[in-house]
Amino acid sequence: MQDRKLSFTRTHWEDEAREAFTKLAEGGKVKYPLEPAFWGTLHGQLEDKFGVLWMISNEVKSN
Repeated sequence: MQDRKLSFTRTHWEDEAREAFTKLAEGGKVKYPLEPAFWGTLHGQLEDKFGVLWMISNEVKSN
């Protein structure tokens, strides 16, 4: 069984969440695009190029 790592990042600003998601997705695989979720925040999941699974979320605010 392959060792998996999971990281969760929560930001306060939409542009911060989008920047982190975009950079982490480079060379990786997007599982769920970063988009508004039914509970009212942006949320997305990806696996980066090193195999680390990420969940990115934020509070719905814009700068």
